[in-house]
Amino acid sequence: MGDIRSFERWADAYENDFRIWRKGEPRPDYRDVIIDRINTLNNIRTDDSLIPYLKAYYESNPVAFILDWCIT
Repeated sequence: MGDIRSFERWADAYENDFRIWRKGEPRPDYRDVIIDRINTLNNIRTDDSLIPYLKAYYESNPVAFILDWCIT
């Protein structure tokens, strides 16, 4: 697979993303991330018209999906 940073989109969108832990750095505090995820999920549940837009966005941005919804 190679290094994710070799993908063009990586350098622009995720190089300085605080949610990505890098060796030698302190681990991020994910409490705010979890709170944002809960708020986003509640917004989706109350307005399901957001779903097609999110599907289209995450289809072309799989790294964003992982950062927004997964814990690795």
